[in-house]
Amino acid sequence: MSASTENGTMAPRTQVGASAARTLGWGLYCASSWTWCIGMFLPIIMLRRFGWPGFLVFAIPNVIGLIAFGYLFDVEKARTALRRHRMAMRLFSLATASFQLFFVTWMALRLDFPGGTTTAVGIGLGAWVVGLLTVRCPDAIWWKLGSMVWLCSITLFVFHLHAARPGRTRATTDER
Repeated sequence: MSASTENGTMAPRTQVGASAARTLGWGLYCASSWTWCIGMFLPIIMLRRFGWPGFLVFAIPNVIGLIAFGYLFDVEKARTALRRHRMAMRLFSLATASFQLFFVTWMALRLDFPGGTTTAVGIGLGAWVVGLLTVRCPDAIWWKLGSMVWLCSITLFVFHLHAARPGRTRATTDER
């Protein structure tokens, strides 16, 4: 029998497969919160400039830090940290969300969609509305949404790898 910490309560689980899927889903959720713009944009730059060693220099310490965080914080320690540092955590979340909205809008501009700036701002506002609509979702939904976002992230990363051919400079690619 395993346990779930959904909504901060320990509830017995009898389905091991469901618990494993939920655990994997929460891991993918956590990975997704790291990857979008903040965690993947710099690694892509590192990958383009320095190849796989550049990517690994960024990724390995971040993955180790994320794993360590999971071992250092249980539900009670997380609640205590939230109580003690609520305002700082809210401000950090606001800064992170603002940066991600900026990033989505900026990337939409760089991708040169038809409609230009209007389309890019519309995409940024659309992302903001989606954020507002999902902020009150129950915990049972988040690991599923995180898994879908992770799959989208990996798909985009694979497309980027195929298009960019890491380790080559732009001049080398343009010369062909």
